[in-house]
Amino acid sequence: MMRTSCHEKPGISSRNPVLQATCLLALSGAMVFVSGCFRRYHPEPGPYNLGVDHLDRGRYADAVEDFRRAIEIDPEDYRARFNLGCAYEGLGKKEAARKSYLAVLKIQEENVPARLNLAALAAKDGQAEAARKLYEEATRSNPDDPRGPSSLAQFLMDAGDLKGAGTYLEEAVNRDPDHTESHYRLGKLFEAQGQPEAAIRAYSAALDADPEDLPSLFNLGTLYLQKKDFLRAIRFLERATVVRSDHRGAWENLGQAYLGADRLEDALRAAWEVRDLGEKKSEADRERLLYLYQRLLQAEQGTARTSTR
Repeated sequence: MMRTSCHEKPGISSRNPVLQATCLLALSGAMVFVSGCFRRYHPEPGPYNLGVDHLDRGRYADAVEDFRRAIEIDPEDYRARFNLGCAYEGLGKKEAARKSYLAVLKIQEENVPARLNLAALAAKDGQAEAARKLYEEATRSNPDDPRGPSSLAQFLMDAGDLKGAGTYLEEAVNRDPDHTESHYRLGKLFEAQGQPEAAIRAYSAALDADPEDLPSLFNLGTLYLQKKDFLRAIRFLERATVVRSDHRGAWENLGQAYLGADRLEDALRAAWEVRDLGEKKSEADRERLLYLYQRLLQAEQGTARTSTR
C-alpha cells in the first residue's frame, strides 16, 4: 500500500473483550495521491492557487477548471499540469490524468513526481512491467532525489521482493538521510522480515526527520504495545491521536496500552473515542465499554474495602 500525504514534501486474556483484537497495523483514510499536489507558489491570487485550495477540499471538478485556466495563462506551467493530473485522478479519470503527467514530462523531462504517478497508474491497471520501468526511470532521472528509489522499493515490497526493496531503500537513505518516507518504509520492510527491533529503529529515524509523521507514530506505538512495553506505547500512540484526532485505530491501540498500564479511566476515555468514531455502534464497542466499567467498579470497591480496614 502506498502511503503519502496530500502535498509534496521533500499478558492478554481471551476473556478480555478489550484485548482480544489483534493490534491494528494499517492506516485508513481518504484517497491521496502518490506524490501529492504542488504547494501554492504564486504570490498573487489566481486560478492556480484556487485549484490548490479545491484539491485540499476534495473539490476535484472545480480544481480541474482552475488548473485548466492556469494552463491557458501559462502553457509551460508544469505545476498546474501536474496538479491537473491529480484532480483528474480524484475524479477517477485515469487516462486524462496520464495525459497530464506526460505533458509535465514534455516540459520538465527530469520531473520525478510525474513519473511516480504514471508508475502508480500503471500498477493500479495491473501493468506490473510498465510500472516497474517507470519507477526505474524515476530513480535514474534525478540521482539526488530519494523519492524514486523509495517508491520503487515500495513497489517491490508489494510484489514480495523484500531483498530488492531493501537495496533501493538503502539507496534512498543514502541520497537523503532525512527522507521520512524511506525510513518509514524500512520499518515496514523490517516488520515483514520479522525484525521488530530494527523496525523500531527505522520508525524512530523517521520521527527524527518528522516528529509528526503519523504512520511512524502509529506503527512504533503498536510495536511497543505488542512487546507489552505499555508506557512507550502510550507515549507514541498519544502523539498519534494529537496529530490526527479521528484516527480510530490509534485510539483503539492506545486504549489497550492504557489498560495494560492499569490506567482504567484513560482506557475508558479511549474506548468512548473508538465508539464515537465508528461508522455504526458495534457489539464489540459495547462489550469493551461494559468491561471497563466493570473493572472500574471492582477497583473502586477494592479501594473502599481497604480504606475501611
